[in-house]
Parts: sequence; C-alpha cells; structure tokens
Amino acid sequence: MTIATDAKTVRPRKAVLEMPEYHPPLAGREALRLDFNENTLACSPKVKEALAEVSAGALTRYPEREPVEATVAAHLGLKAEQVALTNGVDEAIHVLFEAFLEAGDELLLPVPTYTMYEVYASATDARVVTVEAADDFAYHDPVDGSDAADQGIRVMFEGGSRIVYRLSGTGTVGATLRVYIEHYEPPSGKLDQETQPALADLIRLSHELAGIDARTGRKEPTVIT
Repeated sequence: MTIATDAKTVRPRKAVLEMPEYHPPLAGREALRLDFNENTLACSPKVKEALAEVSAGALTRYPEREPVEATVAAHLGLKAEQVALTNGVDEAIHVLFEAFLEAGDELLLPVPTYTMYEVYASATDARVVTVEAADDFAYHDPVDGSDAADQGIRVMFEGGSRIVYRLSGTGTVGATLRVYIEHYEPPSGKLDQETQPALADLIRLSHELAGIDARTGRKEPTVIT
C-alpha cells in the first residue's frame, strides 16, 4: 500500500504493511450471522422508543460521552473514569492494544478466535504468540498399557513448540514442578543454535504463564537437563 503525493511517496509503517488483511464474509445475509455477533432476537422495545425520540437535527451532532459514561458507571458500581464508550468492540480492542502493548510485549492469542485481535495487535510493535491448544497431559505406559490421566498441563503453540507442566510428588511439601520446553525449528531454520538461547523466549513465557516466580519464590530451576 502506498500513498502518492506531488512531493513524495508516503509509505505506512512496516507493521501496518505486514498486517493480516481482514475480509468479512459477505454471503448468506438472508439469515443471522452468529460469527458477526449478531443478536438472535430483535432489539429491546425500549431501544426502539429511544431511537424514535432522536430528532434529525440531533443525528448531525456529536453526542456527549460523559453523561452516558456516568450513567453506565453508576449502573455497574464503577467510577466514571473507569468507563469508556467505544464504537463497537473493534474500536475497544484497537484502543486497548494501542494503550497497553509496548514494543517487545507478547500477546497470547488462542485460536480460533475473533479475527480483529490479530489484525490490531499486528499494527503495534508487540509480538503475537498463537496458542493452538491446551489440555491436561495424560501418560500412556507402552509396557503395561496403563493410562494415567491428569499428569500435567500442555500448552501448544502455532508452529509446533510447546510447554508441558508436571507436578511430581504428593502434597505440597517436597513436590517438584517439572517444566518441559520444546522449541520447533523447521529444516530450513537455525538448526545450529545453542539450546538455551533457542529456548529463551519459551522459558520466559513458561514462568509468566504459570506464575512460577510468584508461586515458588524461585527465578531459576534447581536442575536443567
């Protein structure tokens, strides 16, 4: 995408150029689209009454936000400054990401999910980490054929990397938290990397996801294998 002017050609930021394109489905408008978050019922009769009272002149002016935000805040038991009205959820997501995502931040994004999360996150300098699945880890013994359920938690990321958490021992005293970290590198990737640098991002993420530092008081593992 380029914008041509008489003086020069202006190009958007690299992050904007690399944003995934959003193409809303346009077919099937004869019925409700639940993926559009459309209401399955008609709007409230009170909404219709309120809209009927809006004059043509009022529609030409910007509304005042503060009175409505104060009303919403009072209804929810919040302070007015804790409420922000947005033009639909898309604008809310956009504002939140622009306000809170710093350069180098990571946004954990489970898939499938609402498309605009990735679109707006990609316009920032944050890194989108896609979580494809998470489940309880079960162990199948290939020798005796027994199955042991609830052995831990697996978090699988897009591209094949994963983190597995297991708690060994009984009770909370003397228990051992085992964290297995696997980073997938394709055949065309950097196969000559040292182990620790290659796993660094996943190691940090494993601490943040499970709150290991806060829960155990440890910033480093006792044993690395």
